[in-house]
Formats: sequence, C-alpha cells, structure tokens
Amino acid sequence: MTAEELLDEIEALLVEERDVLVRLQARRVEELAAEKERLFEELRELARDRQDLRPRLVETVRLAHRNCLLLAFARDSIGEALGVVARNLNGSMTFKGVRTLSGPMRGLRVSVSG
Repeated sequence: MTAEELLDEIEALLVEERDVLVRLQARRVEELAAEKERLFEELRELARDRQDLRPRLVETVRLAHRNCLLLAFARDSIGEALGVVARNLNGSMTFKGVRTLSGPMRGLRVSVSG
C-alpha cells in the first residue's frame, strides 16, 4: 500500500470515528483506535522524507485533532450525566465533587478510551 492510499484509509477512518464519537459508541471507538495505531505505524515508514505529503498530513492531523476534541467532550458529557444520576441516588461518597453510593455502579460504567 502506498503512503497516499494509507492516508486515504486513515482519513476515511477518522470520518467514521467522528460519527461513532457523536453517537457515543465506545466499543467502536476502541476498535478504531487500534486500527488507527496500526495504520499510522505503516504510514510512518512510508512517509519518511516525503515532503510532498505535508499538505495531506496537515489535513489528517486536523481531522484527528477534531476527533480528540469530540472525545474529550463525550468524556465530559458522560461524566456530567453520571453525576446527575448519582445526585438523584442520594449517595454518600464523593466522586469528582458528585455524591455516589460506593463508586461507579454496575451498569453506569462507560469506557470511551481509545
């Protein structure tokens, strides 16, 4: 696969990642993160000393940065939602300034890592 083809694939993956971030599909975000890591490793070798790829790489980084902002927003939104639930449960322990029963409750754990 050429560097250009890898960039095409990475950009398509970033577009999909944006969609799943908006939908808060944590499992798919994790899968995409693993795929991105693999593709970027391949690209690192192919794009070495390829100054002609600079404009494409800048655009790819812009797309990835946008997704990072969405991921941070999703994380914060989920945290706020958990805080509302925890407050409504009238818990006793503090979790980032929010009252909870005894830490995260089963069914309320959400992973958006990736």
